[in-house]
Amino acid sequence: MVESLLKSIPAAASATNPLLPEPSNTTHTVNADFDPHHGAVVTPELIHAVADAAHLDGETLEAGESKINLTVQRRYLSDLAALGKVKCIH
Repeated sequence: MVESLLKSIPAAASATNPLLPEPSNTTHTVNADFDPHHGAVVTPELIHAVADAAHLDGETLEAGESKINLTVQRRYLSDLAALGKVKCIH
């Protein structure tokens, strides 16, 4: 804990910003987009990788040709972003 005269701030979850709160299980509905120009086509294997990163069941994900719609907990967004074929998350 970082002590303050006003309030206590939880310890850092991020090495780059010591004041960020720890990741939460708040959910966000997002689109994970993939760049088909770089060979990133949505395949069953890619859906499985996205589901694993987001800690979800791949059978529940809505997939298009170059994007996957999902509801993911905030704490898993960085795992999703770390997938090499993800172009953007919005």
